[in-house]
Amino acid sequence: MDYMDFSKIRNIIKKYSNEKDFENTTSLQALGIESIEYVQMIIEAEDMFGIEIDDDALILEEVTTVEAFIHVVENAINKKL
Repeated sequence: MDYMDFSKIRNIIKKYSNEKDFENTTSLQALGIESIEYVQMIIEAEDMFGIEIDDDALILEEVTTVEAFIHVVENAINKKL
């Protein structure tokens, strides 16, 4: 994944977050991201990158940090390639 994709994913998170400045280790919960925002983030990432994210990754309780969300999207991008 290149820097441009990484930046796009972080911008998706910023759009649904209460905070605009955060670390990769920040929890999605600390950013005010709940189930509905998480689903919206997934849909936006799928549309933006033309990917399909595995159902296993749709469980918010398992994807708890910014880094974990980036990893989920990155895996879907790599499967597409």
